[in-house]
Amino acid sequence: MSASAAHVLDLFRALHRRKPDLRLGAVMDAALGRSGVDPKARWSRLTPDDLDAVAELLDERLAIMGDDEPLSGLFLLVDGPNALWRNFYVCAALEPVESAGDVVRVAVRAFVGAVRSWAAKHRASYALVVWDAGDGGRGALLPSYKANRIGHPAGTEGMIDAAVAALGRAGVASCMSEGYEADDVIAAYTKAAVARGLEVAIVSQDKDLRQLVNDRVWVIGPKGERIGPAEVEAKFGVPPSLLGDYLALAGDGSDNVKGVPGVGPKTAVELVRKHGDLAAVLAAAPEMKGKRGALLVEHADAARLARQLVTLRDDAALPIPIEETRV
Repeated sequence: MSASAAHVLDLFRALHRRKPDLRLGAVMDAALGRSGVDPKARWSRLTPDDLDAVAELLDERLAIMGDDEPLSGLFLLVDGPNALWRNFYVCAALEPVESAGDVVRVAVRAFVGAVRSWAAKHRASYALVVWDAGDGGRGALLPSYKANRIGHPAGTEGMIDAAVAALGRAGVASCMSEGYEADDVIAAYTKAAVARGLEVAIVSQDKDLRQLVNDRVWVIGPKGERIGPAEVEAKFGVPPSLLGDYLALAGDGSDNVKGVPGVGPKTAVELVRKHGDLAAVLAAAPEMKGKRGALLVEHADAARLARQLVTLRDDAALPIPIEETRV
């Protein structure tokens, strides 16, 4: 069956995102031989066989390039729900509007403008906004996971769809991976991006994502500041690599993860800094004197469950190749 013109153009766009200097005329020359005819005029004269030849060449080039070619530059990853809802509530507080629908329109415009501004300010080569499409199986582990969250106002039901559409018009990619939270998908993209040679900047106020921070991955803070390993440790008292263990002990109220009763942030920092990760803390618990050790032994399973809940699942499928998020 002959390739359609639309299919050929989709293939060309996919390759063009990886090689921005590529021109359709050059592709036609490579597939069909050189011609003195203007590319636009030549395109209108292509036969079904011509389209097949061009599609075959594009498929071949995309296969050769593969998904593991080294990349360079900065990959901007935006936690869509986190950033969009923050925009909404800021706009609701500042804008003299009469309905949630009015705030939605203002918030979506502000959100898309912010994403483009972040990409421009930090000179991102790639940018992607990620959305929730599940809870990564956490609700099955803990039915009360995130049960403490207050619902959003009536009239905002279509805000995410509106934001996705607006991002598309602005030329910014967005995606979700079925069954996973945005945090998980961001973790998966971060892992893949670093392996491909990219630096990663994440936009989110969610503390869970601070676990990803290292010398190649940083977070853009609420005032545009760069949050790296030193800033994470200064904030929480532990390095990013041990932040999940700290949260498993102290709990994460924003997600309704309780942690160990009687172990607050200060104690959690002390335990992690002295013993290491959660497994090491729990292994040392029987030898600890006083109530602290007894609580850790009694609630060890709860701590292990909390650790599962705060662990980012970086095995989520990547719905869009990184090359196709070029800005």
